[in-house]
Amino acid sequence: MANCHQQFITYRSNLDIPRTTFDRLKTAQYGVEKQLRKYFDKREGYNVKGFKVQGSKSISTMIRKQGDTVDIDFGVYFYPKPNVQPATLIERVYNALHELRTVYAPTRKNKCVRVEYVEKSKIHIDVPIFYLEQLRGERNPQLATRNGWISSDATEFEAWYKENKGSRNVQLTHIIRYLKGWATYHGQQIEMPKGVAMTVLAATHHEKHSRDDIAFLETIVSIRQTLKRGFSCNMPVKPNDDLLRNINTLPKRQAFFRLLDALIEDGEIAVKTTKKEKAIQLWRKHLGKHFPTY
Repeated sequence: MANCHQQFITYRSNLDIPRTTFDRLKTAQYGVEKQLRKYFDKREGYNVKGFKVQGSKSISTMIRKQGDTVDIDFGVYFYPKPNVQPATLIERVYNALHELRTVYAPTRKNKCVRVEYVEKSKIHIDVPIFYLEQLRGERNPQLATRNGWISSDATEFEAWYKENKGSRNVQLTHIIRYLKGWATYHGQQIEMPKGVAMTVLAATHHEKHSRDDIAFLETIVSIRQTLKRGFSCNMPVKPNDDLLRNINTLPKRQAFFRLLDALIEDGEIAVKTTKKEKAIQLWRKHLGKHFPTY
């Protein structure tokens, strides 16, 4: 059988964010924090208690995306609760970040404000907005959305992930990054699951193997079996929402399964063939230009 374990390791390395881009992201993150503190320090009733990097950066599953775009979630936390509606608080954060004067104005999203930087490195920072119910014990962060407050705690998700990953299961991080690379590669053609959905699916279906190519294949086979029985993937912590709701329509599900079925079909051929060049070509067909050619 063709062993493409090393090619997957190289693929993982090729998905790394370039150091210059990573450094620029840190600078932009600092700029966002500085601007928000400056803006709210001048206004009564808005006490910025702190900031927290969330999502893929916090669990080391970040990848470079199409066009080498990079993004992070950088939450701002208030305590005590500002005496305004969540939609108003989102507007205040938008106004604060508008003063950064990047090429584009910030964007108001349902659960955050997005700041875009279009330079040599394309990056954006999503800023979710929270208030803490208390500073000690169960802080119970509440996330501002256009439709109201919802309970959402990034540290709970990180704890859930670490528990599933364990202290020695480094391979899970690899599998998540491969899945996200696959989704990113095809994301220009159809709408794919978001990165957090891929993380939860991989963490709950990871099939260990000494070879990453086989572990990846067996994991996506397990994921397909589950999703065929019921197309949903709930966030394992609050707010426990369905992470596949963005593609849960018949046409989108069918398009997703066509890609997943084709990946599995060719992956099974790739691990069985004795011709390594053929196996590499099959994996690259589905994983894109970052997968090595030799």
